[in-house]
Amino acid sequence: MKTTLTITTLATILAACATPATSSPPPPPQEAVGESWIQISGAAAVTVAADRAMVSFTMKTRASDASEAAGQNADAMTAVLDAMRAAGFNSLEIETFGYALNPEYSTTNNQRTREIIAYTVHNNVRTTIEDVDVVGRLVDTAIESGANRVAQISFFAADTEDARREALAMAVQGAREEGEVIASSLGYELGALSKSMAGRIGSHLSSIPMFRP
Repeated sequence: MKTTLTITTLATILAACATPATSSPPPPPQEAVGESWIQISGAAAVTVAADRAMVSFTMKTRASDASEAAGQNADAMTAVLDAMRAAGFNSLEIETFGYALNPEYSTTNNQRTREIIAYTVHNNVRTTIEDVDVVGRLVDTAIESGANRVAQISFFAADTEDARREALAMAVQGAREEGEVIASSLGYELGALSKSMAGRIGSHLSSIPMFRP
């Protein structure tokens, strides 16, 4: 299965309605003042192959003592990092982030007495890999070595600029063609461009393969 991203772009143009296409254009409304114009929006999408994957894992440990919980977590995270590095994934980047140590409380005698009964530690690691086909094996490696939560899996393309420009050109052309149809149906020809705006709507992931080669 091929993983792809769809880059969607929106373009809005403002163009004058000039030079009547017929000898007898419909009369303008009484309140119309100055040159007539129309505003048209066009959207276009271009699909590109995803060539990067980002996978985040969480290591959670729990103990009655804060230092014990932290120590267990450090040992477990070291095992996960060592296993991923030893697995031989090409172009694998690893970084840790989002460390948190929190107490757990209990109530006694049905009263809201804050009594610490344990401590939990959450430690996160984020991996980025260029080979999107080995994401499944990367997840298996992390879990088998001790990671107890997969926080996020996302796919993206490293360079989408060409796709964005292509989509933008298509959106502008589409808006222009729509404007010509509207102007012609009103008995006018589309005149010169007065104003334009463009922006990227976003990207959409079409499939998420989980291969295990």
